[in-house]
Amino acid sequence: DEGFYTGVDTSATTCTACDAGKYSLGFVKNCSQCNPGSSSSSKASECEGCEAGYYSVDFGAATCTACKTGKFQSKTGATSCDTCKPGRYQGATGQTSCSDCNAGTYAKSQSSACSDCPAGTWSILTNC
Repeated sequence: DEGFYTGVDTSATTCTACDAGKYSLGFVKNCSQCNPGSSSSSKASECEGCEAGYYSVDFGAATCTACKTGKFQSKTGATSCDTCKPGRYQGATGQTSCSDCNAGTYAKSQSSACSDCPAGTWSILTNC
């Protein structure tokens, strides 16, 4: 059956479920590992690409990891997250984009929030 493996080449009498991070199309000796950028639960017949905002780096990932604050991923099936550029921020995990800082505030690269400019200064997004 799909999502299971035999462990032997021929004459199998039982099948074993594939672990999370692996899959099979059925009647195989061993399960295959999911590629980076995808994951699977146990007994899977295929791996699913990580959704936008998430990534996986290693072969055999059971789950995808949410992008950290200050980072994002707009594409599915990613193996890394992109960094918010100067003047942009992301304060939550698992996000698909960064937001612009408001007037009078600034952010350096990979920021989770914008900072207020000191009194008497103005913002060009990355510095005051």
